[in-house]
Amino acid sequence: MKSAIFISLVVLSTCHYSAAWWGGGSSGKSKSKGTTADVRVEADNGGGATLSGEVNHQGKTIGGGFGGSIDTGGNWDVGGGLSLSNDKTKGTLSHSFDSDGVHTSSLGISHTDNGWTGSLETSRDNLGNWGAEAGLSFTNDKTSFGLSHGLNSAGEHATSLGLSHKGKNWEAGVSGSIDSNGNAQGTAGLKINFKKRSVDMNGKHYTVMVKANECDFDVYDLNRDELITVQEMEQIFGNEDNVIALFNALDMTTGDGKVDRQEFQFMVPLIIKGCETDI
Repeated sequence: MKSAIFISLVVLSTCHYSAAWWGGGSSGKSKSKGTTADVRVEADNGGGATLSGEVNHQGKTIGGGFGGSIDTGGNWDVGGGLSLSNDKTKGTLSHSFDSDGVHTSSLGISHTDNGWTGSLETSRDNLGNWGAEAGLSFTNDKTSFGLSHGLNSAGEHATSLGLSHKGKNWEAGVSGSIDSNGNAQGTAGLKINFKKRSVDMNGKHYTVMVKANECDFDVYDLNRDELITVQEMEQIFGNEDNVIALFNALDMTTGDGKVDRQEFQFMVPLIIKGCETDI
């Protein structure tokens, strides 16, 4: 268990400096013009302590950083990385090694253009362990698509796929994955929005087409405040002249811009076709 101890930190920097407690230790952080530096000291009840730190810099297109840690048991690790990016492409490269003699290098690159994004990530250590994953995705206002495949030095493979599309009044999507061990899973869904329907004038009556009971007050009272407004009617049917005329007909007895339950029940048999005997 870590215990809090006070350790003085001196940071030689002309930029702003702040210090704060981190769990069972102390840390100091400084930042200037895209550069951050962080130093932490943590101690435990067994008398051990770990010193760690990192420095990062991010410019307009180039970024880089390095960091490391060492504890009182002689265990240490050091790593560093470099990134290059512009509006469409980003690449990263990093390398780390530790007191056990393990070295690991990682590389990543991605490119985006006209809604399409392709990516590749890979890593390898000096013990022969490696892994890689490639991906392709597409996104616009209506459609999203994603496909990825990964594999490693143990001979394991995994593939994932996802696709969704949004229409005017519906949405559909499917996704799934499978690996070399035979594990598979998938999901599919369909959502249909029946909110917008139509209002037509038929002689002295309005013909209301809606996937619900058109004679029910609660169908039109969307926010459940016991009042129907023209805005709620437009949310259901759209902004059409017949919709406004229907609302005005329901509001005929008071003309105050809202229709309560009693007013609705009095007017609906007179003006909505099919409701003559429902109320």
